[in-house]
Amino acid sequence: MEIKKTEIKDLHNSINKDLPSLHKGLEKILGAKNPFAKFHIGNGFYIWTDTNDGWNNMKNASLKEQDSIRETIEELHRSLPQKVGERTAKSLLTFPDESYIHYKDIDGQLKILITGWGFKKPVTKSPKPDNEALKEKQYINLSFSIDGEKQAGYKFRILYDKQERSLVTDSNGLYTIENLKPGKVMVLTDGNDIDHTVTIAKGQNDYDIDVTTLTTIKTKATQDGQPIVGEEVIIEYRGQSFNAQTDSDGETSTKVTVWDNAEVVAKMRNKEVCQTITREDNVLVFEFKTETKEEPQPEEVEDKPENEVNTQKGQSDDIDAPKIPPIPDDITKQGDDVPPYLPFLKIIGDNDYIGSNHPVSIEHQSRVTEHNAYENGILPLSEMKAGDSIVVTDLNDTSHSEEYILNEEQEEYIFYIPAQEEQQIVVMMRDVKGVPIVCEKVGFCQKGKETIFVKLDDNGNAYFKEEELPTNVPIEVTIHGASKNYKPFVFNTEENRYEYLLQEGPSGKSCWSIALLLLIMGILVSILILLWPAFIILAEYVYNMIY
Repeated sequence: MEIKKTEIKDLHNSINKDLPSLHKGLEKILGAKNPFAKFHIGNGFYIWTDTNDGWNNMKNASLKEQDSIRETIEELHRSLPQKVGERTAKSLLTFPDESYIHYKDIDGQLKILITGWGFKKPVTKSPKPDNEALKEKQYINLSFSIDGEKQAGYKFRILYDKQERSLVTDSNGLYTIENLKPGKVMVLTDGNDIDHTVTIAKGQNDYDIDVTTLTTIKTKATQDGQPIVGEEVIIEYRGQSFNAQTDSDGETSTKVTVWDNAEVVAKMRNKEVCQTITREDNVLVFEFKTETKEEPQPEEVEDKPENEVNTQKGQSDDIDAPKIPPIPDDITKQGDDVPPYLPFLKIIGDNDYIGSNHPVSIEHQSRVTEHNAYENGILPLSEMKAGDSIVVTDLNDTSHSEEYILNEEQEEYIFYIPAQEEQQIVVMMRDVKGVPIVCEKVGFCQKGKETIFVKLDDNGNAYFKEEELPTNVPIEVTIHGASKNYKPFVFNTEENRYEYLLQEGPSGKSCWSIALLLLIMGILVSILILLWPAFIILAEYVYNMIY
């Protein structure tokens, strides 16, 4: 069964041995514990195979399984040199990246299969074996907590290695980032636009950011415009009650944690005041007025002509007015029944994105329907009830979904579309020995377009946006300010390919040298043809002299 297949041009062999024969030797030495896949060369490809099914690629493994795989590889680093020698073991455990590692679980025991053994990618200056880099990297779990409670669906931004991304925590309040190097620094911007600096510590996987924000709930109470002093006010907020007493100004002040969209209720005497919490200006006002009793006024009775039609109590004097039918006695409010209402979804995203015609699916009461938003990103939902749960899934990226619990006081629900990470093209510039080229700048020019000048990084690499280098259009490359003179050369980009190695070829004869050599050979042949008759005569003369 073919496990891994890679084009020959994409990898460099680091073992100066016959690899198929080496694999046979490994099977004899290691037996059933041999973790190295069978190797052979196809038509332009390196191919690794195995007779057993059920292998999974390491990049699809859970974080716990990935840790176990790395531990197994580290154990091989310790044990393999005793069986095959240190140099051979080091070469065998050199592989291009994690995608060349496979695994499966056999009765609770993790078994690994290594493909790409003895190979590496033709990349950087002062390269180290990729498996060493693999051991140095780790994953981290980011979370944001309010009063110690991790926040699910929490939106934040991250700046790492000069790249900024907008992210959202999962239903457990976590966001996992893999392949990070210890010692690196990242900057997290929370939902309050406050920055937090995190340094990745070796072996530390969990990082929790406390985003608890406090606010003040104030009450003001007056009686006929005068402050009410020394009277109790009860504050109810997220299941907690706080008792406060008005001061000489008739005011109270209570500090609480901000929970977005939560409601605060203040009670005083026989009144309640309710409002949604904000980070500032939470002021609830009580105004009481002393009621004054009015003396009843005698009812004026107007004499009416005898011929005027008397109206009955409860009827309008206007004969033409529409009659309102009485409410039947049997129609009453139905206990726990919740009246339906019409909420709507608003689809927006990063970079001022408005979800015009954006496709989503809505799951409601085990029924899934598909919809496209209107031009303004608005999607009206069908008639629903408060307390219902809906799950919205982005049909352009089905891994992205959100669940909402409907609230009759809220009509608009935001479905946020994060920006997709932009794919970059990397062009690797190397000299004849494979060392990164050092120069002032490199020009990339396609017909009909202005030349793009870039500076190479320390590894001799240049980076482009996908649209900057259209595919199948020749690109002329000119290198400026290098220690030696490089002639311009041409290459093409291909669809769905994002890495290009441009390496200087070995020096050969120039066209002028070849032309001069051909000219000299032509002259010698011409001379030989012209002198051939004389040579025949001389040969006959010598022959006659001898014989």
